Amino acid sequence: MLWKEYVARQSVTGQELAELAGVVKRILNLMEEPTVRCSERDVLDIARELKLTFYDASYVHCAATRGSTLVSEDAQLLKRAASRVRTQKLEEMLSGQ
Repeated sequence: MLWKEYVARQSVTGQELAELAGVVKRILNLMEEPTVRCSERDVLDIARELKLTFYDASYVHCAATRGSTLVSEDAQLLKRAASRVRTQKLEEMLSGQ
């Protein structure tokens, strides 16, 4: 996303890109890494029920087990996942909606 802002949209400078990347790195270092280990069956059930890939279903599973909001730019994923978890577009999250 940062790279897209820098290259495609040219909305940030190289210096701003470096600073933002540093902020993202610090945030990622604070985050707990989600896992679906030992929950493969649950993820498969979600994938079947919502007609999602295992990959997408794993994000739904992580959001559901953590009581978190699933944030994505994938409108189809958000629509399908809404029956299981709170969903929000990235743009909405960034704007505070």
